[in-house]
Amino acid sequence: MKRTIAAITTIIVAIGLAAVGVTGAATAAGSGDPVPYTVTATSLTLPSGDVFSANGNNDGNVKYIPSSQYVAGQTYTNPGANWTVTNVNFHLENKPGFGAGVEGASTLPFSISGSDGAFKANLPTTGYCIVWVQVGGYNQHFGEGGQAPICSATTAQYAAAATTIIGATCQVGQTLDLSAVDHATFGSITYGATLPDGSRTYSVTAAAFAGYTFVSTGNNQLPLSGTLAGPLTTGCSTQPACVSSPTWSYTYNQSTASGVITVTKAGAHNGDVLCQPLYVRSTTWNYILPTNGTPSWPQSFDAKQDITISTISSTGVAYAAPDVTNLCQQHDIYATFSSNGFGDLTIPTQLNGPNNPYEPAFLHATLSGKGPTPTYSNDTDAGCTKTAPAATLAAGACYWDASQQGSFKTATLSYDNSKSNVALEFDVTGYPAYTRTVAAGSVVTVSLPASSSGGVSYTVTAGGTSFQVGIGAYAECPPTVQACTTTTGPVLSTNLVPNGWVYTETRAHGHNVYVTNALHIYTDGTTDVGAGNVNTDKAAGYYTPAASIALSAIGYPSIDYSSTSGSLPGIQLIIDTNNDGVADATLVYESGMGSNPTGLASSATGKWWATKDLGVGDASAPNPSYQKSWGTLNEYLKKYPDARITSIGYSLGSGAKGDGLISGITAGCENFTFNQVNAPTAAPAPVTFQDVCGKASDAVFIPTPGAGDHYTYTKTVDTRDADGVGTVTVVATANANYAFPAGTVASWSHTFQSDSALNCTDIAGDPTAHNPACNAVDGTITSGYITVIASTGIVYTIHNDADGAATTHDVTTTSGNTNLAAGNYTVTAAAVSPFVLSHAIAPFTPLVVGAAPTNCQLTTFAQFTPEVSAVSPSCSNGVATGGYILIDPNDGLNYFIGSTQLTAAKTPMAPGTYSVLARVTDPADTIDTRVPNPMSVVISKLVTSCAQLTTLAFTGGAGPSGFLIASAVLLLLGGALIFTRKPRNPRHTIA
Repeated sequence: MKRTIAAITTIIVAIGLAAVGVTGAATAAGSGDPVPYTVTATSLTLPSGDVFSANGNNDGNVKYIPSSQYVAGQTYTNPGANWTVTNVNFHLENKPGFGAGVEGASTLPFSISGSDGAFKANLPTTGYCIVWVQVGGYNQHFGEGGQAPICSATTAQYAAAATTIIGATCQVGQTLDLSAVDHATFGSITYGATLPDGSRTYSVTAAAFAGYTFVSTGNNQLPLSGTLAGPLTTGCSTQPACVSSPTWSYTYNQSTASGVITVTKAGAHNGDVLCQPLYVRSTTWNYILPTNGTPSWPQSFDAKQDITISTISSTGVAYAAPDVTNLCQQHDIYATFSSNGFGDLTIPTQLNGPNNPYEPAFLHATLSGKGPTPTYSNDTDAGCTKTAPAATLAAGACYWDASQQGSFKTATLSYDNSKSNVALEFDVTGYPAYTRTVAAGSVVTVSLPASSSGGVSYTVTAGGTSFQVGIGAYAECPPTVQACTTTTGPVLSTNLVPNGWVYTETRAHGHNVYVTNALHIYTDGTTDVGAGNVNTDKAAGYYTPAASIALSAIGYPSIDYSSTSGSLPGIQLIIDTNNDGVADATLVYESGMGSNPTGLASSATGKWWATKDLGVGDASAPNPSYQKSWGTLNEYLKKYPDARITSIGYSLGSGAKGDGLISGITAGCENFTFNQVNAPTAAPAPVTFQDVCGKASDAVFIPTPGAGDHYTYTKTVDTRDADGVGTVTVVATANANYAFPAGTVASWSHTFQSDSALNCTDIAGDPTAHNPACNAVDGTITSGYITVIASTGIVYTIHNDADGAATTHDVTTTSGNTNLAAGNYTVTAAAVSPFVLSHAIAPFTPLVVGAAPTNCQLTTFAQFTPEVSAVSPSCSNGVATGGYILIDPNDGLNYFIGSTQLTAAKTPMAPGTYSVLARVTDPADTIDTRVPNPMSVVISKLVTSCAQLTTLAFTGGAGPSGFLIASAVLLLLGGALIFTRKPRNPRHTIA
C-alpha cells in the first residue's frame, strides 16, 4: 500500500507557483539537485511510493521549446539566445475534468485528455523539447540542475521526385515525363538549344511540400537535369510511320471525377504510335475553410495522377482524379499536346480562385468539342466539418520587472481546433504576429506580450466568430530579485593582476593568499582587542564594479568555498539604498544560521543582516547588538526599490578563526575566480608598425618571444581593405599560469592610412636640357635652359657640376624652365613637408646645356613672281625646230603641269595650250598675287615648210629678200627677249 503524508510547501521565488499536492516523502534538497521523479517527453512519473493527490496544494508547470531551437549542450540554465519558451501549468482537483482521473496515480500524462484536464494545454504532436519541470512537494526542479532537455521523437518527412524519359521514335525525339513525384511539385522545365541531331538538354527543379525534405539534398529543393536524344536515325525503315491528325474523344463523369479518352484514325491500329502524345494530369484540391460558396476558395493541393496517351487506343484510356473520398474537395483534369509534356502542366500548391495564381489548360479546352465541358467538378462544403474553435487566455504568476518598474503577468493564448477536420485561421486583433492557420484537430499555444497590472484584453476571431479574451486588472506584486539564468565572466583575479579586488579591510592577523586556482583566506585566532574594541583577526576582500548594480539584478550571490577548519566567511554587499551615490550600510549573508540552511552556495531565500538599521525585519536577528536589520534580499528590495549595490565581497572575522579556499564568487550574475600565477621573464617587446606610401611597403613587425618569455602575440584585429587602409591590433597574452604585472603594456594598435592621407607624392617626369638657339623673330640668341615638370610637393635642385662639392650656384625650382649657361648639370628632386615621396627616385641622367651659336642669320619672308613662257616651233637653216616651255629652275618656285613638275629651263612640248601652276619651295615664302596662277601658255603649230626658206637669199635692202632676212633677225631677237625676267622681291640677309 502506498504511503500518504502531508505535502511540504516550499517558497518558489523565481516562478511564483505553489507546490503540487503530492503524497509521499518530501525532500529539503536544493532546487538544482538531481530530481527524484522521472520526466519523459510525454509524462511525469513520481518516485516509488508517491502519488498525485488533490488533498493539498496542487500546482506545477512544464516548459518546452521547439526542437529546432535546441543545440546539444544547451540547458535551461544555459539557454540558446533564440529559445522561445512556452509554459503549460497543471492543476489537480478532485472532480472530473480537473484531474480526478489521475488522483492516486504516480504518472501524469502531458495532455489534457490523458490527465483528465489537470494538464491545461496539449503539447505539439512532435518537434518539441521539455526544458523545465516543477512539481510541488519537491525542492528539486528538472532543468535547474543543468539537466539536458528531453525532446519528442521526430519522424523525418521525405519527398521524392524523379524524371522519366519517354523513348524517341523515328519522328519524335525523347520527351520528359514528370509524373514520378511524392509530396512535391515540379517547376517549369528549361530546355537548351536543339542541336543538329535533334537532341537538347533540360533542367527542372522539384520543390517539396512544407515540412518535407529530399533525402539526396537534405533540403526542400531537388534540381534535376539531363539530355534528351533526338529522333531515331537507324532502323526507321522497319518502323511504322507515326499517326498524325487522329480523331480524339473523351467522356467525363462529374460525380466520380473520372472518364475515358479514346483516339482513333481510319486505317490505324491500336498501339500505333502517335506523332504527338497527349499528356493528362488529374488533380484533387482540398478546401481551406472557413469560407462560403461552391467551389470554396482558397484550395490547397492534395494529390495528382498523370497519364500519357502516345498510341492509338480505340478501346480508350481511363483517367480519374485521385483521393476523392473526402467530401470537401475540387477535382480538375488538365491536358496538353506540348512537347514540354508535363512541364506545361505544373500546378501551384494553393489556388486562391480560378487561375489564381495560375492553372494549366483544362482537358475540355485542349480537346475542345471532343467531349463534355467542363472537365472539373467540386463538392459542396456541406461535408466539411468546420466547428468554430475555442480560444482561451491564461495568465502566469505576477512578477516584478525591474527594468520597467512594474508588475506583469505572462499571457498564454491557446487555439483549440481539435473538434474540426479542416484548418481554420485565428486572428488576434491588435497583435498581427499571432495571425495563423491552425491545422485540423490540433491545439496551438502561443505566448502574448506580458500584461501590466491594469490587465489586457484581446479580440480573437476564429472560424468566423469573434469574442473577447483577457486578463483583468490585478494588484501590484512587489519587486523581486531575479535569479541569474546565466553568468558572465569569469573575471580572473591573480597575484599579479588583482583585476579590481582590494584587500585593504584585512587586519593584521588576517590573510588573503593567491594559490593555484583559489584564494587561500585564514585568520590566526588571536584574542587581542585593539583600539575601539576591534580584534585583528579579519580577512576580507571587495570588488567595486565600474557601475553600481541594481539590487534587483544582483541575483543570488554565492561563494564556492572549501573549508579546512573553523568559521566560514560571509558574503557582503555594500548597499546604496536611495541611489544617491553614497553607501548606506553593508548587507551580510552568513551560513550556519537557522534562516540560512543552504549555506554559502545559495542566498536565494536566506536572511541578510545589515550593519545599520534599514527598517527591515525585527529584533529576531541572532545578534541584534550589531545585526541592525534582518531580512531577505526581496524584503530589502521591497523597502528600497531603487537600491543599488556599489561593492561586493567577503569577510572572515572579525574575531573569528577560520581557514579555507575560495575558488569562486558569484554576484550580479558575474563570476569571479582566483589564481596564483608567475610573471613572464620580461615585459613583452612592443609591436611596431610601418605605414608608408604604397600598400606593399606597409608592415607590422611582431617580435618573436624567446623560449623563456611565456607569452605569445596574436593579431586580434585586421580591418585593412584592398587599398591597405584599416586598423591592425596585436595583443600579447601570457601563457597558462603566467600573467603580466599590473600596468604592463600588452596591446598595440595602428590605423593604416591611404596614400593621400599620408601626403604621398611622386615626380611627373624627368627633367630635360635645351641648348641656346637663334630667335626666329629678332635674330637674337636665346639662352640654354633646363625644364622640370611641376609635381605636388616636389622641389628640384639644379647643380652645376663645375662647382664640385660647392653649392654656390645651385638653383632650386618647382616647375618650368631655368635659364643656364653652357655646362654639365646634375638635377635632384626631394619632397617638402608635409609631403613624402611614394618611392625612392632613381638618379636623373646628367644633363648638358650646349654652347650658343656664333652667328645667327635671320631670313625674312620672300615674295616670288612666277614667270613662264612658251616658244613655238620654227625653221632654222631649212630645218624645223620643236616648241618648248621656259622656266627659271632657281627662282625659289616649283612649276607643275598637272602632277608633272617642270625641272629644266626648257621643256620640249608639243603644240597646244598648257596650264602651269607655281608653288613656293619654302612654305615660309609667298607668291606674288598680282600674277595669275596658274598661268596659261600656248605653243603654236609650224604653218609653212622650212624647205622653201632655203631658196631665199639676203642680198640688199631692196626687194622681198631683204624683208625675209629682217623678219628672221626680228624672230631671233624675240627669242632672246624671252629670257629677260621681271625682277622679284629678294630675301634679305641680316648679319
